[in-house]
Amino acid sequence: MAFAEKKFRALQAASQAKKIADLLADCARESDANRSAQHLNEARRLRDFACETKDTDAQNPDGSASPFDSAPVLDAASTAREIYAAYLFWRRAAGLGPEAAVLQCFDRRSQEVSGEAAADNPNAPRSTIDYSVWLHDIRSGFNAGAVIRTAECLGFRRVYLSGFTPGPDHRSVRSAAMGCEEWIECVRHTATPDFARPESEPAALIVLESPEVPLPPQARRKQTISYSEYQWPGSGIIVVGNEELGVPAAILADADAIVTIPMYGRKASLNLASSFAIAAARARETSAASGPRT
Repeated sequence: MAFAEKKFRALQAASQAKKIADLLADCARESDANRSAQHLNEARRLRDFACETKDTDAQNPDGSASPFDSAPVLDAASTAREIYAAYLFWRRAAGLGPEAAVLQCFDRRSQEVSGEAAADNPNAPRSTIDYSVWLHDIRSGFNAGAVIRTAECLGFRRVYLSGFTPGPDHRSVRSAAMGCEEWIECVRHTATPDFARPESEPAALIVLESPEVPLPPQARRKQTISYSEYQWPGSGIIVVGNEELGVPAAILADADAIVTIPMYGRKASLNLASSFAIAAARARETSAASGPRT
């Protein structure tokens, strides 16, 4: 549905920029080519309005030329990389940075257009390690999909999903996983009230938690340890919880280890998909139980 011209022109410059960036992001997210083209056409239409608009906010109080005069010009033949560059321009114009999940979508779309995605070989043998990842109450499908992709790339055996974590049937998960959801086993785990481990065989339960999160009483006897100092065992289940709420207390209490990634900047935590990638790479490097899948 087209955005009303009068309503769009009445928006502040930053809001106009964000609206255009959102439409360009939808171009990358959308798997249907016709709908993607509709989003692009709408973004082009609003871009023309934005470039005609006189900016009267604090950034340009004299009401002179639009601050968007240097905005990239797109057409129906624009490539994924050109749309990506325009997305970055409009996000910056809105005073925002790029969204990680959207960047992944643009990366996937660029590979599809350039043919790079053909380098994937689904028939190649997987060199696996005896590790799984357990995603509990992950709200973002893009984060869940990013973890699935990382787990498959690093040779994990399976992915457990519990709580309201979306599965591979969700479009955002598939978009971020980029086909990896087909190559690694994804299992829906019905977590019990005491959060029993999802596997019966012996495997260390390793919780990946933010260093700033206070431990509940039943887990305070456990010590947290940096991922780089932890002696990663030959088999394990890495647990990743909700970014805001963390891992449930019952899982923390049952954990064999609570691993953290030290922070050195002002921000106290990483995106959960980034945190998992760091820990999973470490597990891959130090695990002695790697070998081809049978």
